[in-house]
Amino acid sequence: MKLSNFNQFTRRRWPAITSTIVLIALAGFVLNGPRSHKPTDRGPVYEGKDVPAWFDAIQGGNDNDPAIRTLIQIGRPAVPYLVKVASGRPSLRHRVGLFLAKGNPPGWLRDIPTKLGLRVEVIFQCEKAIREEDRRLAAIFILDRMGPPAQEALPALRRLAEDHSSAVRFYALCAICKIGPTQQDLSLFLRALTDDASLCRCKGADGLAELGAKAGSAVPALHKALADSNQEVRSSARRALARVSPNENEH
Repeated sequence: MKLSNFNQFTRRRWPAITSTIVLIALAGFVLNGPRSHKPTDRGPVYEGKDVPAWFDAIQGGNDNDPAIRTLIQIGRPAVPYLVKVASGRPSLRHRVGLFLAKGNPPGWLRDIPTKLGLRVEVIFQCEKAIREEDRRLAAIFILDRMGPPAQEALPALRRLAEDHSSAVRFYALCAICKIGPTQQDLSLFLRALTDDASLCRCKGADGLAELGAKAGSAVPALHKALADSNQEVRSSARRALARVSPNENEH
């Protein structure tokens, strides 16, 4: 084959070659990527089960779940384990799984696993990634329901409030508001007020409302939020202004 013909062949085939390389890397991450570290602080034993056993017994994500009620009753001694679960960074393998399951990857990327006979394993890893995020959300939910007794979780929750997952950010902001925000959370709530996710913007306004007069410097940002494209955000900003600056006349 002449060099010129080879170059033409390469240019024509380059998209397919690139797709194949990406797929091989993707399959390697999904199937053989690093494992997430599991929390090891098992906490106290309550009614014959330690904290991880109660956590693994959760069946539904609400206050009616017996395991969630028990973990809330255990209270502060369960906080270290819950923080570890909530703070667990998903491995790259699991993040790829979440992207395939929840995102909108290009068609060629969705089709490649099937062509390589990997679809069943990729689906399994997608489901596993979703379960891992659900565990993180469940842990944050329990910390939220504990309220003030979970105060030692606040530093971790502040980090989680800026997580890559909008669901984790929202749950973390809810928990901070329920446990009890402090002056140092002012900047966090202001950033949340400009989050891409409307639920996080709402909770940013709610957090400023919890701070009350201590959030006086946030009044301009709250006024700006009154023009947000989302009605719930506008309502939250209005309520926050009423608590942060109750004597101010709104225009």
